[in-house]
Amino acid sequence: MTLLFKAEDQRAPALHEQDRVRRTVPRAVWAGLVALAVLAAGAAAWGAGVFDVRLSADSVVIAQVERAAFAPTISATGQVVSETSLSVTAPEGGNVAALVRRNGEEVEAGDIILELRNPALEREVGNELSRIQRDITALEAQLTELDGRVNEAERAVRARAFDYQQARNELDRNTVLEERGFASPARMTRLRDEAEFHERELAIATRQLAEAREQTGVRRARLNEAIEALTGLRQQTAARLEALNVRAPASGAISGLTLNAGAPVAPGEVLLRLSGGDVDAIDARVFDTVAGRVVEGAAAQLAEAPEARLQVTSIDPEIREGVVHMRLDFDGPAPDGLRAGQSVQVSIAAGPERETVLAPFGELVGPDTAWVLDPGGRIARPAPVRLGDRAGGEVEILAGLEPGQRVLVSGPRPLDGLARVRITGQIER
Repeated sequence: MTLLFKAEDQRAPALHEQDRVRRTVPRAVWAGLVALAVLAAGAAAWGAGVFDVRLSADSVVIAQVERAAFAPTISATGQVVSETSLSVTAPEGGNVAALVRRNGEEVEAGDIILELRNPALEREVGNELSRIQRDITALEAQLTELDGRVNEAERAVRARAFDYQQARNELDRNTVLEERGFASPARMTRLRDEAEFHERELAIATRQLAEAREQTGVRRARLNEAIEALTGLRQQTAARLEALNVRAPASGAISGLTLNAGAPVAPGEVLLRLSGGDVDAIDARVFDTVAGRVVEGAAAQLAEAPEARLQVTSIDPEIREGVVHMRLDFDGPAPDGLRAGQSVQVSIAAGPERETVLAPFGELVGPDTAWVLDPGGRIARPAPVRLGDRAGGEVEILAGLEPGQRVLVSGPRPLDGLARVRITGQIER
């Protein structure tokens, strides 16, 4: 009896564990079934429109994507300037070293009005010019080395050609003697071997010369480009020192000059005004990140006077605080209503006209998603897009939309995170 009791006692833990597993498995199954039911209910609710956002047709702007001519533009701020009252600013900072002209004096365009002194700038420019000159000298030395390499290869070709010609002449003379029986076969064999050897040497030297010329041509072009770039940089750097001489940008009479010798001047500070001209223009300020897309001669337009036509006549090479200044002259008389110093909005052409896919620009178009209506015109869903340039109220579509599709341009609320939108009410075609 004691043995049987002990055997039962050893089986008891295993039986208890089996019972616990039987109770746990149904719970896991029930939990999975509940999760599937929740997902199914969510899908059914979605299909029934429980999570739809409804927008009335009169609260959204709907437009059609189309293919049309497109001229990219850059938007910029500008200021109306008049030659009758032209501000003269300091291109560089420093201290007034000398006043060459005074208030009330008449000056011609290019005349020096005052001179600045900036020892720190002078040292900086001097060091930079020295560095640039060292780089140019090193590149010119490489060009000389290339010329020497080609000259050496040419001398080698001339030497091999001379040796070959000498061997050939000796062989020809002995061939005549051989025909008369006066040249030994051994001598003729040696002469022919020498002629063939020098011919091979000439061929090798000629090939090496061709390779040297080809390699030199490629490297010469690159070195000349580098020297040209450094020369331009040297001119720009030297121009910074020249900018310490403040010159009159146009003819006129000096006014508003209140500086004395030794007075400090900050870069961009208005130093004086010139009066007496009669040509109006726009000083446009373009961010340096896009200024490179504008070229002299590009057309421009004012938001405040759309009928006016302008042209970019000069681009300041200096970048000041991330901005490039451009002068825009009117193509014809300046429109009425503009005054000197007035701030204006400018659109400047940034490339040639091209045909592309366009859509109106709005808060629901981009930066990487557009809301596209289905053929029925009632359901809008987000679609990935890639945008290009803008011009006015239009944006270029590089990918994601096709002509004929309709999109939501703007609406009463953001649609971030939604999967679809239902449009209710009468939709205008």
